Order: sequence, then structure tokens, then C-alpha cells
Amino acid sequence: MSTLRSISERTGLAVTTVSEILRGKPGYHEDTCKRVQDAARRLSYRPSVAARQLRGGRSGLLGVLIGMDNPQVNFDRLACLERAAFGLGFRLVVGQIHEGDAKVAHYVEDFVSRGMDGILWLHQPFAKKMTIPPGLLKQVDTLVSLDKPLAPGAGCVKVDYAAGVGEAVRYLQSKGRRRIALALAGKGQPGDPMRARLAGFQEAAGAESKELVWLGEMEEFPRPERIKAAIRQLVKQGCADALIASNDLWATAFLKGLKA
Repeated sequence: MSTLRSISERTGLAVTTVSEILRGKPGYHEDTCKRVQDAARRLSYRPSVAARQLRGGRSGLLGVLIGMDNPQVNFDRLACLERAAFGLGFRLVVGQIHEGDAKVAHYVEDFVSRGMDGILWLHQPFAKKMTIPPGLLKQVDTLVSLDKPLAPGAGCVKVDYAAGVGEAVRYLQSKGRRRIALALAGKGQPGDPMRARLAGFQEAAGAESKELVWLGEMEEFPRPERIKAAIRQLVKQGCADALIASNDLWATAFLKGLKA
């Protein structure tokens, strides 16, 4: 494995000079810079991340927390994050959560100890909220979560669920559908995605849409009797000609129920 010293010996320059040139420090003659860069390329030199961290540099690593029970869309987001991070010179280290709060805290501690440049929180637990000791979160310099901030002042990326359902309604209307129904796994608390979806639907579909809304229980995998109840209310009695569901799992359950 080639090192800065290897390049120094090849070029006859001091190790400090080689290091500064490879880090892009200005002030060196163009020919000297080219000599160092050519030597680094011939020797297949790769900078040491560990050494860079010891000098107080960035690790180039981002920790990601995602739950095994999360919806497929979060894993699609993870793939997009990896591509974006790679393009910016970062690498992702993924922690899969499936054992409760203790596992989450362990991952956060591990990420902090490794000097990661930030933590991305993709986890959206369906049944309960995860909690992390506030003191632990304070050790994280950059923390970005999905939907809700995890700590005061922490970054957060929100999805406009209301606008998304509104687009779905307008799309169905453009296809000639006039009795569009909405089936949700509960309406949630203020700020909850389900409540936002309900508001977006009512705004886009109009006042007459109230009779075409069904609110079930908050459960990840809907039971057949709930699907049957929704179909009875929305399709058999309400004569709906289109149906918007909470997510892919519920949509699949409705397709099976309607086919039956």
C-alpha cells in the first residue's frame, strides 16, 4: 500500500509538501503539483481516512438508521440517499433497527464513536415511537430525520402528504373518475401523515367526498374483515369508482378484497 512517504521518495519532495499538494493547498508551482499527482497516480495512492480523522478532518461517513418493519418506500429512499452520498464523496453505514430502543441507542453511540459526519434517521416505527436519551443526541453534530425532528434544532425533511393525495385525486379525475374514495388506517394525531392525507383529499375532492371516506384502525397489515367493511361502505354502498389507500400494503389488501 502506497503512502505519502512513498510519493515523497519517488518525487524527492518532503512528506509535508506532498500532503499539502494532494490536499489542494495553493502556493505550489504547477509543475511541482503535476509531479506529485502523477506519482500518486502511478503508485495508486489512496488517502487514509483514519489518518485524516486524526488530523481533525471529516470521516466521509454518514450513519443511517432504518427499521426492518419500515415501508418499502423508505428502502427506496435509502437507495437514493446512497447514490447522492456517493456523488458527494460520502459513504453510508446502515443500522437496521428491530430490537427496540436499546438497539437504537447502541447504534447512535457507535456512530458517534466512529466520528461520523452525520446521522440520517429514516426509521418510521408503525406501532410505537422510539426514544433516544437526549444527552446522546446532543453528541451528534448533524442529525437529519424524516417527518419529525428528533431533537431541538435538529434537521428534518418533511413529506407533503396532503399535496401527494391531492395529486392522486386530480390524476384520477383526469381519467374520468368522479366518485373517488379514500381508505385510511386511522386519521392520526395533528402532524400525522394519515391526518395530512385526509386533509389533502377533502380539499381536492370537495365537500361531497365526506361520504367516501373510511377510517380504519391503525395497523400495519389490515385484517380481512376491515377490508371487507371498507369495501362495503365505499364501493357497494358508496358506488366509488376509484380508491386511494394509506400505503402499498393496504392497496394490495384492497386489490385482493375487491377481486374476491
